[in-house]
Amino acid sequence: MQRWVEYAVDEEPLICTRTRAVNTLTPPSFAVPLNACDAHVHVFGPLARYRPVPHPHYTLPDGDLGKLDAMARALQLQRFVIVQPSFYGTDNSCMLDALDLP
Repeated sequence: MQRWVEYAVDEEPLICTRTRAVNTLTPPSFAVPLNACDAHVHVFGPLARYRPVPHPHYTLPDGDLGKLDAMARALQLQRFVIVQPSFYGTDNSCMLDALDLP
């Protein structure tokens, strides 16, 4: 039987730093394989539309879908896996909206 341990969380959330500008990323020095994939990325939306959990562990990052797309193009990645961030708890609407693109 697995035991779950509850960890104490600081009162103050971690303050997220701004996402690096895409022009500061180092492009790959090798030929990126076709269909290369970043296997763990998050997407965050505007606070007015997507509400965080009552006491998030960190502040809202500036990682919207446009930044993810720019990063993927700069690093020559054609695929990525969007993972639900703890910031939204079990409300998957931001991630589902990101997946619902034409």
